[in-house]
This record gives sequence, structure tokens and C-alpha cells, in this order.
Amino acid sequence: RRDLWIDGMDFKFYIHRSFSIVLLLLQVALWRNIKLSGVDDLQKLSNWLLIVVLVEILMGVVMAYLNVPAFAQPIHLTLSIILVGLQFLIWLGYNPRLIWR
Repeated sequence: RRDLWIDGMDFKFYIHRSFSIVLLLLQVALWRNIKLSGVDDLQKLSNWLLIVVLVEILMGVVMAYLNVPAFAQPIHLTLSIILVGLQFLIWLGYNPRLIWR
């Protein structure tokens, strides 16, 4: 039963939740750094990255407090994949020599 999933996670849930707060703070710092850099393409990606992180956290809150509704888990997992992809694109943007070897 979905309503028992969060209860069954014990301390792992708190680690996961705390890591999401750290991730949000790191993404805000990255967003600010990219804004100051003035690179338009990276700014667009960082804007999307911050939006995805915020929606990802919102879906996590929905799952935690509404007993993991069926719609929230696939959204949460899909956004996490998109998040990793955006982070990778930004990393490549900071390291363009990796693309043109």
C-alpha cells in the first residue's frame, strides 16, 4: 500500500529530504553564478533547471504529505531524469572543450 511507503523508509526519508534542501541551495548558487556570467544559453538552461528543482521538491512534498498519490511518483522520477540532463548540459556549457575534442 502506497500510504505505508513513507513510514517504511525510516531515516532514509529524512536523508532524502535533507539532500533535496542542499540540492536546492546548490542550484540557486549555480543559477546566481550563471546569471553573473552573462552567457545567454547557460542562463536559459539554469532558469529551467531551477524551475525543475522547485517542481521536483513540490512533487516530493505532495508524495510525503498525501500518502504518495499515483500521479506524483512518475512526475517526480521523470523530473529527476530531466534534472540530471539539464545539469549535464550546463556542465558541458562550462566545459566546451569536452565537446570538441
